[in-house]
Amino acid sequence: MWCPSKTNVIGAIAVAALTQTLTSRACGPDFPNQLLLMGDRAVLEAPVANFRLEIERIKPSTKPQFTAIAPDGQGVIRQTYDADMVDLESAVRQLKISTNVIREYAEVRGAIRQFLTDQDQWDGLWHYDWTGDEPVRVHDGNQPKFPTLIVPNGLPAEFADYLDGAIRFHQGQPDAARQEWNRLLDRPKEQRRYRSTWACFMIGKTYLGSDPAKAIASFQSVRELAKDGFADSLGLAAASIGWEARAELDRKNYERAIELYFDHYATGDPSAVVSLENVAGRIYRADPPILTRFARHKLARELMTAYLISRHNLPDHLMDDWLAAVENAGATDVDGADRMAWAAYQSGDADAAWRWLNRARGKSAVALWVKAKLLLHDGRASEASALLAKLIRLFPNEQDWFGAYKPSEGYSWRYAPAVREVGGELAVLHLARGQYVDALDLLLRTGYWVDAAYVAERILTADELLAYVKRTWPEKPIAETTENNTTDYEWGRMNNDQVPEQIRYLLARRLVRIGRLDEAQPFFPPDLKLTFHAYSQAMKHGRDANLPAMDRAEWLWEAARITRYWGLALTGTEVEPDWHAYGGSYDLGNTSESRPKEAEIVPVTEVERQRVGKHVAEPDERFHYRYRAADLAWEAARLLPDDSDATAAVLCEAGSWLKIRNPMLADRFYKSLVVRCRHTETGAEADRRRWFPGIDQPERPDTIH
Repeated sequence: MWCPSKTNVIGAIAVAALTQTLTSRACGPDFPNQLLLMGDRAVLEAPVANFRLEIERIKPSTKPQFTAIAPDGQGVIRQTYDADMVDLESAVRQLKISTNVIREYAEVRGAIRQFLTDQDQWDGLWHYDWTGDEPVRVHDGNQPKFPTLIVPNGLPAEFADYLDGAIRFHQGQPDAARQEWNRLLDRPKEQRRYRSTWACFMIGKTYLGSDPAKAIASFQSVRELAKDGFADSLGLAAASIGWEARAELDRKNYERAIELYFDHYATGDPSAVVSLENVAGRIYRADPPILTRFARHKLARELMTAYLISRHNLPDHLMDDWLAAVENAGATDVDGADRMAWAAYQSGDADAAWRWLNRARGKSAVALWVKAKLLLHDGRASEASALLAKLIRLFPNEQDWFGAYKPSEGYSWRYAPAVREVGGELAVLHLARGQYVDALDLLLRTGYWVDAAYVAERILTADELLAYVKRTWPEKPIAETTENNTTDYEWGRMNNDQVPEQIRYLLARRLVRIGRLDEAQPFFPPDLKLTFHAYSQAMKHGRDANLPAMDRAEWLWEAARITRYWGLALTGTEVEPDWHAYGGSYDLGNTSESRPKEAEIVPVTEVERQRVGKHVAEPDERFHYRYRAADLAWEAARLLPDDSDATAAVLCEAGSWLKIRNPMLADRFYKSLVVRCRHTETGAEADRRRWFPGIDQPERPDTIH
């Protein structure tokens, strides 16, 4: 069976290419995805859905009767305590009783809160004991003990009853707790306005695991009480829906549990997503007859499909079993046919994917995306490109597919919005067809900065890049430039606001590397213009044959030191060999050499290889600007007299720039230092050591701060 997302997409060569890529990134930051290293998988790989957004899409449209009350970051324990105290203060005011009881009540409730907090912390303190045949989970420290507490006198009756039940509940006496809470519920309505919902809710919780039917009845009563006007300061009416679903789940009434969890989600409680995920996780491995039962239930069917398409690398048979179950259930004329096509594509069943696409009502973005991938698989790249271009135009008006994601390569596992993935896929197709400027534009606009930088530096000519940047990314007024952009940019990512400045900056450095300094100047960011001006002036005067030799040497030495200490910022390559994209801190290898050679849909063409071969840093060495700095220093030294301290200083410092990274190239500086400056202190010391003498760490050129 054909599979677009697993090993038989490209075969062993894809695995080898991926291994090469991962090896070069064994440690470091969370590197972003590079589409150009994925070969055909860049356009064939099955997207993975975002489960939460899929749930948002398929939730029933009915307006919820109740609204969840979130803890607002304070935690449920503190939320409960605060709501309890507010309710008591209100009741005391209404009943006009002594406020002293509030303080006494707060002490008891505070003790319960502290116990629950300690218990919660203790639950997280454990380790595995590996001394036996099987590991055993062992808690660290002593389990907190519930304190001895007494209900204060003078409390409003319903608060006394509820607190008495809460104490007994935490003492492990559920029957006694229910007795106190039922006493509360037996009181006249006017005497239990505040704690009826609380008592009924807790009664339901005590029946979980022992009597689900009674638990369900209690949770339903919570909502009836709330509708009748009883206080619900914790939003227990909304919460009871989720707990009722839990009870139905315990009874293996999955369809009803799913309906309730969707109702719970509609209240605004985010935990309902986790619950729905857990339900789906329980049933997706069921036997085929049971799966067919679920497939006949609309919400269960949509939930299961959402669950499966939001998983990465599920065993093939699980998706196949679900696709067969939906077919067997006869649920083929459904609104979610586009998602079923998605699921079929993920499982590698092209025939099923086409079949479900033909059943889809309308042409949703998801359906178009899956169709584009199927067309690519069939070798119809032009039709697929047209569909992908249409998808990008659809995006602002078609939000139902925003949740389609695709996992990043390597181990970063970042997820990207579908519009970014679609744009990236179209860019890769443009690149394979020789539409290099279009590819660059899409890669920039969809956030694939490292891929875009490769196209800009290695494939486009300098004139093509210059024309594109001038036309597409004009300089912004200073007031419009974004601030604090460097952090994301330095690690290979950027948002759309950063693109204009950074692509202009990349162009500036490329122009500097090929000696077009006057053209480069306008494209540098403001904070580097002064530095670049100093470098430009030093180069101009250093190469001016009309100046005296000593003056030229001084300027060339200035240019050399600026290049050495500011070279990454002024001339560094964004990708190989310098990797300015990562601040020069990581070497991700050679992009062109890492690109899969056996790709058929998006191959590396001969034209691309020729272009890449022409646009190489000189020299093609890691931190190439250090070598350029050394060459400038060599020029300066040739203009200086022998046996001069200045000459010795230039040769010694410049040679030290290379002595560790490339001792063979540094050797010419050492030999020249000994031959030309033997009678200087530095030259004599070099001769004695047979290598460069130690020198103080030189400061960065201070003329350009």
